[in-house]
Amino acid sequence: MLFVSKLRHFSILAQFSGTVFRPQAAEEAQGAARLDKEGCMNYNVTKIRDGVWAIDENTVRMFLVDGGTEALLIDTGFGSGDLKELVSSLVSGEITVINTHCHGDHTSGNRQFTRFVMSREDLDAIRPSCPDGARIRTVTDGEVITAGSACVKVLAIPGHTPGSIALLDEKDRLLFSSDAVAKHFPVYMQFPGQDVGKYLESLKKMKALRGSTGKIPRVCRSKAYG
Repeated sequence: MLFVSKLRHFSILAQFSGTVFRPQAAEEAQGAARLDKEGCMNYNVTKIRDGVWAIDENTVRMFLVDGGTEALLIDTGFGSGDLKELVSSLVSGEITVINTHCHGDHTSGNRQFTRFVMSREDLDAIRPSCPDGARIRTVTDGEVITAGSACVKVLAIPGHTPGSIALLDEKDRLLFSSDAVAKHFPVYMQFPGQDVGKYLESLKKMKALRGSTGKIPRVCRSKAYG
């Protein structure tokens, strides 16, 4: 079994360790309490900033970005509860799901929704998790996804899966990094279709986002740890 966290290139990954999103005590008090509605009790919600929430389901973390008339839901987790009811209690607009990659802990709640965005490379693997008649848009590197006032830029980050994508909110400097960045959890790279070389190049690509400011965007990881 190969854990990328033990490779000699770990220093690239470590560059992100000081910039990851971590729920703060005040935020937890306001928004992270376990919801009491039946079907929503498997989820914990934390407000990151106005209009952006982290939704934890066991070990996986999803994100909801409110655009007013529409909203973006980044991944759908294990599908263990009524995720649609939960997100509908937070936003009023139509919801578009962005699947960052094809693994089941990110797509198993897909059948609760009807509109999807995903990479072309992972389309065939994700499509069976979507309901019949679903509207699916495929995207490539550099494309922009909008939902009302919400806007994220697609970054192709192959390696963990052939079609893994990250999402950059350039306005608020948030990077939704999918499973490519982790701290207390290994990035698994032992399964068919995974490519360590491409993964390391993807880490370098995200590191380069620091730009002229010298600061990497705030990293919002998809593992609900630390």
